[in-house]
Amino acid sequence: SGGKPIETLEGEERSEFQKISGEIVEENVKKLTTNNKYKKLSDEDKAEVIYGIVGFAYNKAKAEVLDTDVATTYKTANKYVKNGGALYDFYANKVYKNRG
Repeated sequence: SGGKPIETLEGEERSEFQKISGEIVEENVKKLTTNNKYKKLSDEDKAEVIYGIVGFAYNKAKAEVLDTDVATTYKTANKYVKNGGALYDFYANKVYKNRG
């Protein structure tokens, strides 16, 4: 899977990609402050959580626009969200667990 790179999306595809990814990022970054583990993270770790959300959002939007599967890197997060979990919780908990 994968298809064409994001840079090659044009017109309608590009605006749909931007709409989907933008909504995912905005919704999840806004709600991060409700996650207690996120609140305990250092600024560096908080940035890593946001980086994870943005990466997922881009990949998910691209997959939807081009009708492909999400990249292997994001399969676990995608499954978590499909099963009703919140994306911001997934990444906050993951970084919190890995930080030491």
